[in-house]
Amino acid sequence: MPEERDESGVTGPDRLPAALEVFSLCHAGIADLFIRVGRLSRALRSAAPDPAQREEARELRVALDEAILEHHAEEERELFPVLQENATGPHAQDVAPMLARLVDEHRALERDWSAVSAQLQQIASGERVRLDAEAAERLFIAYFAHAEFEEEAVLPLAARLLGPRKSEALGWSMARRHALGRAFGYT
Repeated sequence: MPEERDESGVTGPDRLPAALEVFSLCHAGIADLFIRVGRLSRALRSAAPDPAQREEARELRVALDEAILEHHAEEERELFPVLQENATGPHAQDVAPMLARLVDEHRALERDWSAVSAQLQQIASGERVRLDAEAAERLFIAYFAHAEFEEEAVLPLAARLLGPRKSEALGWSMARRHALGRAFGYT
């Protein structure tokens, strides 16, 4: 059964427009992948990776490379410019510092992910490498703090600033780009 929408076109328990809900769903998906990284790290504490663990490391590296980098790029390419353009009224002065903070956090998360990703690649290749659990945990904590800020401050503000029509336009823009990417191999 389709999710009910109120008269403003928003859905879900927190009533985010569907286009903004996509970003929230990405956060949840990335969090699930990080949980799997933690499990793999614990499993590899005392033994060389077996074939299933090597495959898990490969899958996690590929999935997180795509999820983190594409999610950040999509926010910066699609969402942030629309927020900046529509920053009016009492929230106008809040948007630029929020977006600057998020971009800085994106670059820091990507740097931290790069080190963990390299270790996952080594594990996937069969090398007996311990996944730096402390680095993975720091990344996990930093990611959750980042996602929490987006969920609690940025996405609700975006819903207020954009309203249903502009949120729908944002959703169509993202859907079109994703469809073109799948069909023709670019984003």
